[in-house]
Amino acid sequence: MLARIITWTGIVAILVGGIVWVSHGTQWYSKDRERIETVVKDELFGTERVEISFRPKYIFGMLPDDLDVTRFPNSYAFVLGCGLSAIGLGLYLRRRTRNQ
Repeated sequence: MLARIITWTGIVAILVGGIVWVSHGTQWYSKDRERIETVVKDELFGTERVEISFRPKYIFGMLPDDLDVTRFPNSYAFVLGCGLSAIGLGLYLRRRTRNQ
């Protein structure tokens, strides 16, 4: 029974993490802010220029945004690795109890 719970927890974690990753735009790197570009027209000279600003917004990515170890859990790769490990552990426990 515990093996099934562990396996299904891993499957659900991968599916939920994948849904969140796709809903955030399937970005490669996690981001903590969003880039906003606004076009400003200069009335005096008749030219246009682009102003770039950033607003705080978390975007879930495949990889962490920094090489720091503490940032790794903020990525889909971490969720994927933990989910696959849980599935492997659940299958191992199921097979071990079946052979006894």
